[in-house]
Amino acid sequence: MKAIVPLLGVCTVLNSTLALAWERVLLDTDKAAENWQINSHDLGLRPDKPFSVRMRVLHGGRQEGVSIVDIDTGAMRISVVPTRGMNVLEAVAGDVRIGWQSPVSEVVNPAFIELNGRGGIGWLEGFNEMVTRCGYEWVGHPGVDHGVLLPLHGLAANIPASHSW
Repeated sequence: MKAIVPLLGVCTVLNSTLALAWERVLLDTDKAAENWQINSHDLGLRPDKPFSVRMRVLHGGRQEGVSIVDIDTGAMRISVVPTRGMNVLEAVAGDVRIGWQSPVSEVVNPAFIELNGRGGIGWLEGFNEMVTRCGYEWVGHPGVDHGVLLPLHGLAANIPASHSW
């Protein structure tokens, strides 16, 4: 699965100026994920329209190794989770958080989720995103199809991105 964080588009929209193309690979299967950040100041763009893009890697418990990309436009911050199928964890505008309060407090690495567990609803053990991707072949309730257990909502939210920039 390829995933793109369009930094050039963010730069152009937020600054309304001609921006030079700039790109950074955030995740790649050839190297370990690392914490990283860039902002409008680093790129020498308009100081009156600040923005930033940051990638952080979580540690500890079931969230070990989860990557989160935070895109802050100055007006809104959106957190995307490449490790969980590019799901949108939350969006924050001013003091308003757009999302929901899940009983799952960690951003769980898919490696720690047994999708077929609990009769096919193991998917819920990691679900806490505002917007989640479901399945490619299946997006419904758990069920058996030709002898194969189809888990709740499919697999997409639990397939990590392998390359994103």
